[in-house]
Amino acid sequence: MSATALVLTTLLGDNAVAMSRALAPALARATGLGVRFDCTGEPRSSAERAVWERELVWACGLLTLRTIDAGGAVCDIVAAPVFAGEASPVYRSVIVARTDGPVRTTDGVARCRIAINETASWSGCHCLLAHLADTDRTAAFAACTLTGSHRRSVEAVVDGRADAAAIDESVWRHLMASEPASVEGLAVIEHTADWPAPPISLARTLDPALRERVLDGLLGPGPADVAGLERIEPVDAGRYRTMVERAERQASGFGVAPLERLSP
Repeated sequence: MSATALVLTTLLGDNAVAMSRALAPALARATGLGVRFDCTGEPRSSAERAVWERELVWACGLLTLRTIDAGGAVCDIVAAPVFAGEASPVYRSVIVARTDGPVRTTDGVARCRIAINETASWSGCHCLLAHLADTDRTAAFAACTLTGSHRRSVEAVVDGRADAAAIDESVWRHLMASEPASVEGLAVIEHTADWPAPPISLARTLDPALRERVLDGLLGPGPADVAGLERIEPVDAGRYRTMVERAERQASGFGVAPLERLSP
């Protein structure tokens, strides 16, 4: 094995952590390089500079492109996953609410107490705003709570601190399969439109030949290597530009201020 060591990290949810743990050794086998998954066991903060200094970062497309555009990450978007059951690298969010709660329809979601993971998130925040706008609803939330993660958004809805939330469907499926008790009492009200799946970025600091070797290796793993993954396909930053432009237009779309941040 080469002495070159690469570090993979993710800013995504529980399912991505599990997939990354399997992806690192699969990538090591495919490339002959040392590949380590960096995970503290807690959700990583997008503001943590060290995250964006890793050789491989798997994160929200909106957040990644914004960070690159702002000069906070010296990397390029190079690939994206095709999740199990999908035909291409796309994903969507599910809008969830309590079965015994006050929200039954998307019209109700637009006026309810909403939980979002972070304002920088596409799947937990801007995807919801886009869905409301595209279905001719106006976001006029009674309250917005920042939870810090999809899991904590689910918890906030379950225990009544919020009425509804938009959850990355891949995270939702993971929780339903691995921790069904954590989503007990919740139901999916609606699915959003499909959007480009969260990309994997590769550091520009790597030697060009090494970058090519890593990219080739990324395109190798499949379901036999990583549960929940069909394959990984090459993509570029242009695929995510619409998300950035849309988020800029939606920046003031919460309808309430200030946002309440959920205490740890």
